[in-house]
Amino acid sequence: MREAEKRGVKYMEERFGISKKIFSGYVFSSSGEKVWIFSKEIEKKDLQGLRIEGKGLLFGRFFKKQDKFKPTTNILQIFGKHATKNIVYVDEKEKDKYIKGFDLEKELDIEEGYVILKHEKDILGCGLYREGRIKNQIPKTRIIPQTNILTKYKLE
Repeated sequence: MREAEKRGVKYMEERFGISKKIFSGYVFSSSGEKVWIFSKEIEKKDLQGLRIEGKGLLFGRFFKKQDKFKPTTNILQIFGKHATKNIVYVDEKEKDKYIKGFDLEKELDIEEGYVILKHEKDILGCGLYREGRIKNQIPKTRIIPQTNILTKYKLE
């Protein structure tokens, strides 16, 4: 495992309490600032002759200038169930606001940085907590539009 990959796993353990043992069945690779994760089984497959853009799932990005690692929403939704800290539970109203792309005003008794947002049993994704505000980190392509489909179409 290269330095960026080790630091990504270490970050997940220190920030969220996700044991590095959870990631023992996976292989990591990195390219530039991006760290990828994939099953060890993929390494055993003969992929020659296939046009592969990339293998695995984006684990996160390591920003060297800021010396920070940012986990992806997908990774937190998959592995966040193993987290033991820096989890922010939101109510129904906050969930609806967050999945529409809005930030949340919320005073928390946790260290500033990335947090896992959770509503009941569902992990919504990643947020950045600073100064009483959770900055929305859900990818723009996954944000629920603000218009209500029921108001768009009249139901008989």
